[in-house]
Amino acid sequence: MRISGYKKRRISTFDSSTPIAFDLDIEVTSTTGEATFGLSGTVDMHQKTSSFTFKSGRIFDPEGRNVFSYSANQNINLKGTFLQKTYDYFINNDLICSIGKKDAFKINSFFFDSDGCEIEINDLNVYGPQGTLDVSNSLLAKVFSADGIAGEAGSANAVLGSSSVGSTLTFKDALTFNKNTSLIGSILSGEVTDGHQFFEFDNSASNISYLSDVAGGGTKKDLKLISQTELAERGYPLGFTFYTTFGNFKAGAFLLAGSPENPSGVMINIGGEGYPLNEDETIVRRHSLQSSAGEAVSGSFFVSYLSDLAVGDDATLGLPYKIYLEHVDGDHSKKYSFLTGVQLSGSGLYYDTEDINKKIRFRSGELGAAAASATDGATLGLSINDEASGLVSRENSTYKTMMTEAHISSIRTNLYSGDTVSATPNLNFNIQKMKDGHLLVQFPNTGIADVVTMIDPPDDLTNYSPFQLSLNKPSGIAKVFSYTKPVTDWKVFTGDPFMVTDSYVEHTQTGIDSTPLRRHKYVAGQNEYFLKVVVQAKNYVDSDPMSYKLHISGADGFKAESLIKATVMETGYDIPLSPKLF
Repeated sequence: MRISGYKKRRISTFDSSTPIAFDLDIEVTSTTGEATFGLSGTVDMHQKTSSFTFKSGRIFDPEGRNVFSYSANQNINLKGTFLQKTYDYFINNDLICSIGKKDAFKINSFFFDSDGCEIEINDLNVYGPQGTLDVSNSLLAKVFSADGIAGEAGSANAVLGSSSVGSTLTFKDALTFNKNTSLIGSILSGEVTDGHQFFEFDNSASNISYLSDVAGGGTKKDLKLISQTELAERGYPLGFTFYTTFGNFKAGAFLLAGSPENPSGVMINIGGEGYPLNEDETIVRRHSLQSSAGEAVSGSFFVSYLSDLAVGDDATLGLPYKIYLEHVDGDHSKKYSFLTGVQLSGSGLYYDTEDINKKIRFRSGELGAAAASATDGATLGLSINDEASGLVSRENSTYKTMMTEAHISSIRTNLYSGDTVSATPNLNFNIQKMKDGHLLVQFPNTGIADVVTMIDPPDDLTNYSPFQLSLNKPSGIAKVFSYTKPVTDWKVFTGDPFMVTDSYVEHTQTGIDSTPLRRHKYVAGQNEYFLKVVVQAKNYVDSDPMSYKLHISGADGFKAESLIKATVMETGYDIPLSPKLF
């Protein structure tokens, strides 16, 4: 560590009789400047020092004696002991002085100073009285909502606090100083070693000042941590390292974060089988709510919402609530184009009917200015992982040995590239025959890449002429479906939990800023249960899940939330296995 100018660090001692030992490896960058290392303290309110001076290539001890010569950037080992009125020291392991004389004073710091040069500290150890610093092994923290309120703002029941990123969490009397000694000590700095991604020690000037010159004998002080993430209701194992004037200490603790005490008796929870929406039939409840386009899927959520101490409007008009969706992940403006089918334009002939499934593969790229008739489709662009199957008829009829239908068996690649040529897209598509007979389909000015469909040729070619084969070679046109995933695909419905979902009412506003405040009045025999919520979305053919949080916000600032993931059909996304050679 390189030092320029004056630097000091405090150490703890009982009184002037407390011995301090030191072991220093030091370099001075120039012989023309002056550098100093020493100890300082007080006696009868007067400042005292005892120091070594490095000047003009020579070392002078605390009594001003020239004891050693040095050159620039030469490593020098200086070690010794300061007692009440005497001192000793070694230079490069040679004893220079065994009984030096010094004033008696209570040492409280060691220091470095330089003028016209710099000091390089290669190693430094200072040995003084060892104290103790203990941390409570169990810490409790409160998790607040984003608005920082538990309880209605302005009411006597309100509890204010914060557990978001950057919040300072204070743990009362969690630090115990020097419980078995009267040593006065200070924490110089601290760090969270285990769990540092969640918390950091508060090293602010105000907190370090608060933790300075703390009396021994078990004095307790607050531990302050700063949250690095939004605090969640869970446990956090933590490890600490503290750098103090009476030694360095490591400690561990378990921090448990939970909901604050509820002074208003509000209880609100979300449960049900509605998340994620794209699970199998045993999990998802598919309701009769339908959409005019796309495959609608929905999940149901049961809400428990009570208040033991409802007063005022909450008692007469009903408990207030808001239901809204919060977008978490997924791009609503992203465009998708996927292969969803193959239209046969040539059925082929002379296929072997032992295995009626024939492979259909695709390539994607840009033909550009090249002529299709002069370009082989089998070399255009890159092969994509999407696959299709062609079915061959084995019936003894006109269609025997012919490919009569085809379907997509694996959907994987988003063909939308975003490279449009014109501001006006062409909603039609162009079909061209390639040099090798494969068909190319193009979607001009849409941002969709060109696609070549390649169908396995007939199996037995020996009995047919090239002319016959060219006439009967199968061909197909790739069918592409394009879409985005707009916000309007997400809908919220509520209704009586004992009624069919056909009767549920759609919420026209689903965002936090626009959803209105509603109330639910519990009436015995008529309205004894809170509403049931159905969230509807759509399943899409893509690998990017759209994620939302369903929020139920209730009285006194209490709320509940559930994460919902949807819009992945989970078909054709298995990673293809490749053979591995050993």
